[in-house]
Amino acid sequence: MSANLSELIPEFEPYARDLVMAAGQAGLQPRVTSTRRSHAEQTRLYRRYLAGLSQFPAAPPGRSAHEFGYAFDMVVEPMDALGDVAAVWLDAGGVWSPNDPIHFEFPGFTPAGTYGADPTLVAAADFLTGKWWASVATMFPGLSQNELLNALANPVATLDPYMQEVIAWMRKVGILYKR
Repeated sequence: MSANLSELIPEFEPYARDLVMAAGQAGLQPRVTSTRRSHAEQTRLYRRYLAGLSQFPAAPPGRSAHEFGYAFDMVVEPMDALGDVAAVWLDAGGVWSPNDPIHFEFPGFTPAGTYGADPTLVAAADFLTGKWWASVATMFPGLSQNELLNALANPVATLDPYMQEVIAWMRKVGILYKR
């Protein structure tokens, strides 16, 4: 399990750093305890949560924003100041819940489970969107990590709208003729 903010998606990292820095400037001694997690690590944390061995909740594997680099956990001293840190985060447009006060999330995350992804697809998306996300993002501008997971789970359905446009263009320029 990483506590390195550079493991977050590139769009999220600067905002996470700003929040940690603001908490530090306020004298709250922030400590990031978790950023990106593997599927196996999320499974372990979820089992601990179900067994009552964790004071903080954990999402089921494949549904955690941590697995995709969309969340980080941070503690501060004193812990009752987390509400103040959260107010700053919420004002900036971030996602936070008092039910999981150490969890700070980038807006727009949709759990992988929405797409019915199996652990193999989650692992593939984890690999593709981890360290390699910046290069993937330049090849497919505007493609979110969750859209990539959806494309891996449903390639034909994902490509179909684009193929229809390509076929229409090919017909228009005379490369392809109707039968």
